[in-house]
Amino acid sequence: IETDSKGISVFTSSQGSLESLVEFIRSTKELEIPPQISFAGIGNIIKKDVLRHCLTNSNDSLPEYSCILLFEVNIDDEATQYAKNNNITIFKDETIYRLFLQYQQFCSNLWNRQKENASNAATFPCVLKIIESNVFNKKNPFVMGVEIQEGSLKLGTKLIILPFKTVIGKVVGIQINKKDVEIAKQGQDVCIKIESDSNITYGRHFSHKDLLYSNLTRNSVDLLKKYFKKDLSKTDIQLLIKLKKLIQF
Repeated sequence: IETDSKGISVFTSSQGSLESLVEFIRSTKELEIPPQISFAGIGNIIKKDVLRHCLTNSNDSLPEYSCILLFEVNIDDEATQYAKNNNITIFKDETIYRLFLQYQQFCSNLWNRQKENASNAATFPCVLKIIESNVFNKKNPFVMGVEIQEGSLKLGTKLIILPFKTVIGKVVGIQINKKDVEIAKQGQDVCIKIESDSNITYGRHFSHKDLLYSNLTRNSVDLLKKYFKKDLSKTDIQLLIKLKKLIQF
């Protein structure tokens, strides 16, 4: 059985069941990160098996790989304790399908937690035009009407003006027709509240003549690609490419 340089370990009671489990794992299309298998063995598992798994996945390994799957085999107490001490999750079942379901649920929960954490740092691309007649507060916190010219404005987005990447602040409120929303789309006119960490003021440091851009960074784009790729439209991707050239990160 061909194995990968990193990945989960699997153990079964026979060659036939091992081949079946490996094929089942590798044929799945339901996981966000395709599973890899670093070791496939037959028979009960002991401490040295867990140690080998730890050493194989010690450097820059994904948390999805910190698992060992057991089908119709046992694991001794010493190996169980060693796995626990090294944050290795053991899945065991007498049915291949149920065994994989356990691992699938583990990966799904892990992915959702990672995505939730990433949402604070991932910045969606957007370009905003200030509506000159709808500037209600010119100092921190800024309150103003804007038109979403391109992309999507999400709550928590940090805004800048170019060409010097002057940070205006973080969007802490979005309202459409006096109702709070978490996201506004291209073409919508919304009222936003921006909190700033600096002493800039509207009319002195920026004005309605300046477009507001989401403060994209290399890290935020990487997070978008990894966790929010399905949420990006073709126009969002085109805007990302455009802003990358403008902001030069």
